[in-house]
Amino acid sequence: MSWSVILADPVRALMELIEPFKVDSVQLGVLTGVVLGYLGVLALLGAILPGRTIAGALLADKTRLHYKCNGLPSLLVLIAGLGVGIKAGYISPTVIADHGGQMCTTTFMLCVVMSLWLLVRGYLSKSKSESLKPHVTGNLIEDWWFGVQLNPDFLGLDLKFFWIRVGMMGWLLINLSVAAKQYINQGSLSLSMTLFQTFCGIYVLDYFWHEEYMTSTWDIIAEKFGFMLIFGDVVFIPFTFSIQVNYVDQTRQQMMLDDLW
Repeated sequence: MSWSVILADPVRALMELIEPFKVDSVQLGVLTGVVLGYLGVLALLGAILPGRTIAGALLADKTRLHYKCNGLPSLLVLIAGLGVGIKAGYISPTVIADHGGQMCTTTFMLCVVMSLWLLVRGYLSKSKSESLKPHVTGNLIEDWWFGVQLNPDFLGLDLKFFWIRVGMMGWLLINLSVAAKQYINQGSLSLSMTLFQTFCGIYVLDYFWHEEYMTSTWDIIAEKFGFMLIFGDVVFIPFTFSIQVNYVDQTRQQMMLDDLW
C-alpha cells in the first residue's frame, strides 16, 4: 500500500491494515486452543527433557533460583514433532503464515488475561520471598504494566524464564511457516529467503545453545513480570521480528549471487 493511497483514504487504509488481525469467536476459540497447546507442549518438554541446572543471580533476600536450561533439546524435539505431524498430514506447515495476524490478536488477548491474573495473584500473595512477595507501588496501572512479583511461577514452572523461550521459538516457527508457504506457492525458496532463514535459524540456535546466559540478564534478575514483559516476550518478539520474513516473501525479490559481494 502506497502513501498516496493511505493519504487519499486513510480510513479505508486503516481498515485494510487491521483486517488480517480480525478474529471471530470461532477462530478465537480454535487459535486459543492452538496457543495453549503450544505452551503446554513446551512446558512438558521443559519438564521431562535433560538439561543443565544453572543457579541464578543472588537476590536481595540472599536466595537463588535455579533454572533448567534445556531449551535447545526442547526446540529440536518440537521441530521434529511438527515435522512428523506435517508429514502425516495432521498439521499444515503454512497454518501460522495463513493466520499470523489472527494468531497475533489471540496471543495479545491471552497476554492481557495473563497479566491481570498475575496482578491479582501478586496482590494476594503472602509470600515473604524476594521472588514472590508483592512489590506494590500503589498505582494500579503501573503495577499491571510492570508487574508486582519478580519471579512468579505456576506448578513449579518459572514463568518469566519460560516465557522468553516461548517467544524465541515462536519467532522461528513463524519464519519457517512463511518459508513453507513460499516453497509451496513457488516450488522453491528464493536465495534471499534461504539466507534469511539461515541467519535467523543460527541466531535462535545460538540463543538456546547459550541459554544459561539468559539467567543473568536484567529481565530475569531485576524486572518484575507484568504486561510489559508478558507482551514483549510472546507478541513483540515473534510477531515484529518476523516482519522481515514477510517482506522477503511478499516482495518476491530474487537476490543474485553478485549481491552477496
